Amino acid sequence: MNTDQVTTLASSSQSYRLGPLHRRGSVANLYTATTADGAQVMLKLPRNRAPTC
Repeated sequence: MNTDQVTTLASSSQSYRLGPLHRRGSVANLYTATTADGAQVMLKLPRNRAPTC
């Protein structure tokens, strides 16, 4: 059984293939990622999504 998973995050302008967690913060985490054209980037993602009203 293959447990390797690839997570892709898509925005209106780019798609990102998420890599490992780089740093954990109190509000957001930093992940290494690769864009569709191969550029290495850092993504800052919130740890918890905002509550809905």
